[in-house]
Amino acid sequence: MRRLFAGLLGAALLAAPALVVSDAARADVAAPCSTAPNSQLWVKFASPKAHSSTDHAATGLAVNGRVTGKLSQKVTGVELFANGTSVGQATLKARKQGSTRIRLWSSGDVALDVGHHVLVACATTSTGAVVGKEIHAYVTAPLGNKVLASSQPGDRFIADDGEAGRAHLSRGHLGCSTTSPLGVCQGGSWPDPLVVPKIWSHELTRDGQNVLTFTKTFTLTAAQAAQPGVVAGWADDSFTVQLNGTEVLSGANWNSSFTTPVTLLPGKNKIVVTATNLAGFDQQGNPGGVAWKLYQN
Repeated sequence: MRRLFAGLLGAALLAAPALVVSDAARADVAAPCSTAPNSQLWVKFASPKAHSSTDHAATGLAVNGRVTGKLSQKVTGVELFANGTSVGQATLKARKQGSTRIRLWSSGDVALDVGHHVLVACATTSTGAVVGKEIHAYVTAPLGNKVLASSQPGDRFIADDGEAGRAHLSRGHLGCSTTSPLGVCQGGSWPDPLVVPKIWSHELTRDGQNVLTFTKTFTLTAAQAAQPGVVAGWADDSFTVQLNGTEVLSGANWNSSFTTPVTLLPGKNKIVVTATNLAGFDQQGNPGGVAWKLYQN
């Protein structure tokens, strides 16, 4: 279970484990803030930038944003919501920006599991209330001992039907009925030899999406790259792994995982994993999923 420290001032999302976020269009009126829109004041998460990724940190996840508008409109409260559920009121602190800006802070706490979450802030004023734009946050699992990189929710993908986006945990079907707070499958027919998140384009497969390509870039120190690595992979039904442009591993048995030794580079390294889900479209009976990790012994 991850800890979230909610604070509203346009800055960054700091994660423990780690976080990938993307901005969605601003909503003027939406649950849970169901009053009329206020044209003089609005709430927004000024950062992080779309699809940025954070480092690991021990203290938790910080969400920062701001409330802006005319100072004559007194802000009486800001409430943060995750997945439609209130996770606490903000502690407010006003700061003047020119003549029309208000900046607010909060210090609430909430626990977030590994996976996808939708965050939104709601500001109450003397004349009404307004919601800010949504932030889609992908909380990623902490890496195990000597694990350098692994499949995670929020990884970039491109599907054979043209859809591109961020990966979700594959769950809610016969292969993986649910997941632990750390994103590992619990229940279902899939084995779990790698103990890392199994991902797909969506929690349940989409019709016409049979081949997905996932891409991840990570950075290694010279000391890390000097040691040999091992790539391990699993998929339902098959997969290939490219490391820095060279295919290094493939497998086609959802009951087993596959491994291979690899040579690493100091600096940036790129892994491309292509996974194929065979047979017909059946969200429950024929789920798609892939998992991989790069580690050192």
